[in-house]
This record gives sequence, C-alpha cells and structure tokens, in this order.
Amino acid sequence: MITLEFTNMIPLDIPENQQTTPWVQSLLRFIEEQNRVIQEQTEQIAALKTTVQELRDEITRLKNTPKRPKFRPSKLILTHKLQNSGTAAR
Repeated sequence: MITLEFTNMIPLDIPENQQTTPWVQSLLRFIEEQNRVIQEQTEQIAALKTTVQELRDEITRLKNTPKRPKFRPSKLILTHKLQNSGTAAR
C-alpha cells in the first residue's frame, strides 16, 4: 500500500496490488514532489521567522529604545461606566 501523508490533510492510501494508469502514477509522483517542497518551505519559513525576530531584537538594542511599557487600565473608562450606572466614582 502506498501512503502519502500531507501536513494537516487526510492521508492518501493506494493499495500496491491495484493497477494504476501511467497518468495516475504521474500524478502521485507530482503530489509526492509537492509534499516535499511544502515541507522544505515550512522549515524555511520557521527559520526565517526566527531570523526576523532576532533582527528585530537587535534593532531595538541598537536604537537603545526602552522596552514597551505596560499600561494600566484607564480610570476614565471606569468613571464613565459608573456614571452611566448612576453611581459616582470617587
């Protein structure tokens, strides 16, 4: 049995004893090649994402910019909600 497995796809099972036409065999080879290319590109994308993050970190370090501040929730929004409910915020 020939099994072609795709990332996030259903495996394609073809019994070996079943005769296939040359056209089907050609398509199966094409699918296998495409699967190989997809796997390579997935690995390349993962490596590139890592590189991009490293470069962003390096740019931040070289610019000497501070880390992104953590903002507290606005008290203005809370006051507005309390006034609409009939209770004044203190």
